[in-house]
Amino acid sequence: MRKAGNRMRLAVQLVSVSDGYHLWSERFDRELTDVFAVQDEIAAAIAAKLQVTFVPPTEPSGRVTSAQVEAFELIAKGRALTAQRGRSLLAARECLERAIQLDPLNAEAHASLGAALMEFVRFGLLPVTEVRPLVQAALARALELDATMAAAMGTMGMVSLFLDHDPRAAFSWWERALVLQPRLVEVRASYALHGLLMWHGDDDERALTELARAATEDPRSAFCAAHYGVGLAAATRFSEATVEVERAYSLDPQAFLPQYGRVAALSRTADAARTVEAARVAFASVGRHVLILGWLTKSYVTQGDRIRAEGLYAELQARALTDDVSNMALALAADALGRVDEAITYALESVRCCDFTIPFWTRSAFSSDALRAHPRYPELLRAMGL
Repeated sequence: MRKAGNRMRLAVQLVSVSDGYHLWSERFDRELTDVFAVQDEIAAAIAAKLQVTFVPPTEPSGRVTSAQVEAFELIAKGRALTAQRGRSLLAARECLERAIQLDPLNAEAHASLGAALMEFVRFGLLPVTEVRPLVQAALARALELDATMAAAMGTMGMVSLFLDHDPRAAFSWWERALVLQPRLVEVRASYALHGLLMWHGDDDERALTELARAATEDPRSAFCAAHYGVGLAAATRFSEATVEVERAYSLDPQAFLPQYGRVAALSRTADAARTVEAARVAFASVGRHVLILGWLTKSYVTQGDRIRAEGLYAELQARALTDDVSNMALALAADALGRVDEAITYALESVRCCDFTIPFWTRSAFSSDALRAHPRYPELLRAMGL
């Protein structure tokens, strides 16, 4: 889409994912205040091309206001920033809070804000005690405005899993969301990676099928590709994982999530040098992020460079004296160095304060045998609701 003043030019293509064949294309030149009407027009054109019928709304929406149009743009921007993770979440929150100011009855704005705030905890931007009520309020308002808001239900799944440690509730929310909107690819990717693979872990093929579906249904989504790549690594399919995380990185090389997923997946392969290089690229973009440092420790151990591995662990511990450092990152580094008592303590604290992006300790691909054999390991699983 291109804009000039209050005019927009929208080029739309309908492409077959299976073979790349262009089924239909058209250009729309409209005023920005017609953006929702253009959405309806595009949907009708695609429906006609596919010879299907879309059910019209029960009531005409009427002409939208300039505030609603601006809110629409801010929601789209906020969602894109949320998908990048890392510090992009700060800008995402600003966009979405502004969207709510402009259009307070927009359920999608509230749902998107809840999704962004949920990630503040996992990526160490705010403590769970501060974020939980904000997330709950945003999602409750979204569902109050639209009881069928599947995106809000998908985020409720993440809240149930990561903040409440209630896997049963998480699966209930995810499955309701995907019944309502099967093509919510980010919800499907989260459900597959975090729910099926990392929490349940008893049907890897089903989890990978769901991840592959999400990545196929939106082949331009770095989010889905990164999740699929990490999932393949968790299932010890390292060669496929390498291809997918590199694809995720190529789709959005400036975003934090593809860089993080790339280092996480590569750190579990035998190619330690490649992981070190991927980490250096990430450092140039996002600084010495503690999660990157945590995964990188394993690669130095694999290389036989224990001095550098110990150096990374010491760096994390030193930073923890004056700043909030992810306990998951400390657990990763401690486990890589064989300091299992320290690793299990950090992992338990990570679950308590909800600052883990992925429970690496549930998968043999990501954690040591010694960690999973530790006497306190069952305590860790119970803390996660398992």
